[in-house]
Amino acid sequence: MTRQAGRCGKPTPASTAPKGSPRRSRTTRRKAKVVTAGTQGHFFPHGGGTKICPGRHFAKQEMMSSLAVFMNEFEVELVDKEAASRVGPNMGYFPTASLPPNSKIPVRVRRREH
Repeated sequence: MTRQAGRCGKPTPASTAPKGSPRRSRTTRRKAKVVTAGTQGHFFPHGGGTKICPGRHFAKQEMMSSLAVFMNEFEVELVDKEAASRVGPNMGYFPTASLPPNSKIPVRVRRREH
């Protein structure tokens, strides 16, 4: 592997190589490390790094499509908007990565007439 020549034909160290230089990017990749500081308590549904879920985009598309089909076929109406505004997540389920509401939310679901 050869280094890029700087002025006067001397090899250029990677730290001073021109931006976008192949030499600089190889060195940067070798020194790259995973930083997890500041991520404690946050949820990453599809993992991260080299082990990130390859189907994450497909899963999101399926959820969006399912919701679109449901909302196209049904009307959903809150029965008591005041009570619904006081509902929050049930943090007892936090380790399971699925937070159901902490109380019931009364809704009326009707099939749309097309």
